[in-house]
Amino acid sequence: MKSTFLSFTFLALTLGMVPGKANAQTSNGRIQWSAASKLTWDDFQGAPDATSGDMASARFDIDGGCVGDANGKITPRVMFSFSKLKSWKKAAKATPELLQHEQGCFDIGEVYARKLRKELAIYANSHTFSETAKTEAQQIRKRIADEAHDLVNQYENETNNSRNKAKQAAWTAKIATMLQDLPEYASK
Repeated sequence: MKSTFLSFTFLALTLGMVPGKANAQTSNGRIQWSAASKLTWDDFQGAPDATSGDMASARFDIDGGCVGDANGKITPRVMFSFSKLKSWKKAAKATPELLQHEQGCFDIGEVYARKLRKELAIYANSHTFSETAKTEAQQIRKRIADEAHDLVNQYENETNNSRNKAKQAAWTAKIATMLQDLPEYASK
């Protein structure tokens, strides 16, 4: 069995700054999603959990938030990345099929990062900075996080963590289609 940890962190809606986006591969052990590059087993650098029955564990983070300027204009910021240092694999179980499955989890996270970018952009265009806006933006983030969590769980269950080859192939095609949506909100 394989586990994926998908975390959503909401950076508070403030008049301050949200940390800038890093390059696709960063020095802090994080990789931003890119259509041009795929995960490799070398990206899974964390120590395997010897007590876990999982074959691998991948850690992805979607950090979402907004900044407001002095005029009340809201600018959304959403960053999506893979944590190399918190992700691990058991070398004997690190098959190409499992890696493809892990890539699917990462791709699902990107789909939901795009959804969060879109929804926060729509929200920002019709609201101004306020405590109410902060609360409502957090509710959007939580709803998107819950949807992503549910879909990753469905993916894990239906594919039996990559073991069900037919379901894995169907999900790989489904995820590829999902990635074609919202290209204007893709990680850059």
